[in-house]
Amino acid sequence: MAESFPPWGGLPGPSHKNSRTIPSWMDPDNLHGQVQFLVLKPTNQTKLPQNPFVIAKSIDRIAGRIDGASPTDGGKSILLAVRSQKQSDQLLQLKELIDGTPVNVELHPTRNTSQCVVSCREVADLKDTEICQALEDQDVVKVYRFTRKVEGKTLPTNTMVLTFKGTVPPTHVWFGYLRVPTRPYYPRPMQCFACGRFGHTKTKCPNNPICPNCGDNTLHPECPNPSYCVNCQGNHCTSNRICPAYQHEQNIVRIRVDMGIPHSDAVKEYRSRLNSASHSRVQQRLLNPLPSAQDNDKIKALEKKIADLLEQNAQLLAKITAIENSQNDDSDTTLTDTNSEASMDTTDDSPIRNSTPKRGRGTESPGNISPARQTKSLKSTNQPGPPIYASQSNSKESSRLPPPGINR
Repeated sequence: MAESFPPWGGLPGPSHKNSRTIPSWMDPDNLHGQVQFLVLKPTNQTKLPQNPFVIAKSIDRIAGRIDGASPTDGGKSILLAVRSQKQSDQLLQLKELIDGTPVNVELHPTRNTSQCVVSCREVADLKDTEICQALEDQDVVKVYRFTRKVEGKTLPTNTMVLTFKGTVPPTHVWFGYLRVPTRPYYPRPMQCFACGRFGHTKTKCPNNPICPNCGDNTLHPECPNPSYCVNCQGNHCTSNRICPAYQHEQNIVRIRVDMGIPHSDAVKEYRSRLNSASHSRVQQRLLNPLPSAQDNDKIKALEKKIADLLEQNAQLLAKITAIENSQNDDSDTTLTDTNSEASMDTTDDSPIRNSTPKRGRGTESPGNISPARQTKSLKSTNQPGPPIYASQSNSKESSRLPPPGINR
């Protein structure tokens, strides 16, 4: 078969038990490929021997050591897992065991295919049969396209489910030269429409049918009774998706698809995960035990102290804010009174001076003007000046005065 796509594409994760153990370019004889499942059944309505060594020696004699074997269908048949195409062809020719029991070996009808989801808008105008024929060289055997209703009409979408030959779906599919990645396909849990239980269908139901709404043994076309679930004893119908039992089955389906294992093994894996999660919770409780009654009392006392301190802090902040507001009001009143008095004392003839003197060279202020210049300025404005004391007179005149107590 000619391949139109690169054979070295990415492989699924190591958790998938049906994946290759060695890449294809390192395995020219294809001895470590994907797992294939065969079914060994007795013919002529006979039973298989109870001795497991008889079955193992019969298989090893014709095909050598295979990947594994396990009883199925209540021990009526044996499920064989092989990785070599040569071993598969040899086992299909097995007709008799070493003890003379007639048997027949055939491929498993459902375990040798896999499914995945892809989305490609470029093939929106093609039919499902045309897409399947175009992807036949990539081992696609079936195409199912999802549909939606628009204004009462059923229209196909660009998302489809592809069914492949082989137990492991590819990581991508080539639509011509377009490399489209794939996503895992998780089907809905298998639920019986007769008894409402999980794990089988209506055709193989061993139980009596029940009402899907109330769970009664009598079927009601329009059930007036309150809803009751037979799986979780909840107040909802048996087919409701919020049911915890339905969610558990959905998780089991995810494990089965991700790991490539049968439903029974997926149930065991799911239970082991639940047990490990519960053990971790118990360990956390042992490491972090719950507080005792005395610890709770101490915690409550500390919480009360913290609340009281926060209240006191709020009261102090309110007092500080009130004091600052009152000080601001007093300062505003003083400034207004001073300005009014200054305006009353000022006459029209007096020059207008700024309240804040300018700094720098050439500026004059009462602090840096000499007494002589102050006197001269007062005489020019006809205003009496300040009295001149002996300390403010000329230094020569002060040196001529006699010392105190001596008459001149």
